Amino acid sequence: MVRIIKSFSAVLMVCCVLLSSTGVSVNATESYTIRFVDEDGAELQSSGWEYGETPSYSGEDPTKEADDWYSYEFKGWTPEITEATGDAIYTATYTATPIEYIAKFVDENGKTVAEIPYTIETKEITPPPVPEKKGFYGKWSPEIFYINYFGAFDPGGMTFTPFYISASTIFIEPDYDIISYKETQNYWAVVGDLPVDDFEIHWYVNGEDVGTGWEHTVEKPTENYTVIVKVLDKNGNEIVRSPFPMNVTVRNGFFDKLQWLFETIFYSPFKIIAAFFY
Repeated sequence: MVRIIKSFSAVLMVCCVLLSSTGVSVNATESYTIRFVDEDGAELQSSGWEYGETPSYSGEDPTKEADDWYSYEFKGWTPEITEATGDAIYTATYTATPIEYIAKFVDENGKTVAEIPYTIETKEITPPPVPEKKGFYGKWSPEIFYINYFGAFDPGGMTFTPFYISASTIFIEPDYDIISYKETQNYWAVVGDLPVDDFEIHWYVNGEDVGTGWEHTVEKPTENYTVIVKVLDKNGNEIVRSPFPMNVTVRNGFFDKLQWLFETIFYSPFKIIAAFFY
């Protein structure tokens, strides 16, 4: 009998040694702290789970409040929940859905011409034609060109109304009024119906006639300037000019110049390399 007990004890010792060498814990009742937290780190649940148990979240699904551009729906936890083998933290994740708004285009009487949906992810809104008005050239206000160029879509919806100028006129595009230090600007003239067929377009910067043609470039300005465009007939008589001067402010403070300097030093070489390869 003593021999049997000794044999059993030996077998038990061998099993313990084998379990120890394979890394299997003999303490299967050890408890670990499992925490569930929100996206911002706020704790939602903290509880103990024994080795090998699969933790679960017992509360209602967490929520995230919508902002101006997105609504949010609970998606799940990260990392993926697995059996408890140590303390762990699981973080709530959310699916973002863009909120849809409406760009409304109305005529002079407020009658809807078109309604175009958009979200923060919209790259461009294609406007309908401006309602015709005899003797006038129509544009949408605010200017849809700049809305698209800068991606300046407003949350909550936008309303565009027609803006009319006399067809026998000329104006300048684009009409930026504030630009960066030494930011070269390319302008072009938009001309309506004119009473003559033979004419010449003249550009004036700070009152000086700087050239002719449908386009003009102001190279690397460092000071504020004013642009006017005029239409002259073949005898040099003024037919029409832009209805108002375009006053351009050049941001030329110390930090504006410093920013230009850094961009010139660090960015220009990349442009040169890109131009060489492409």
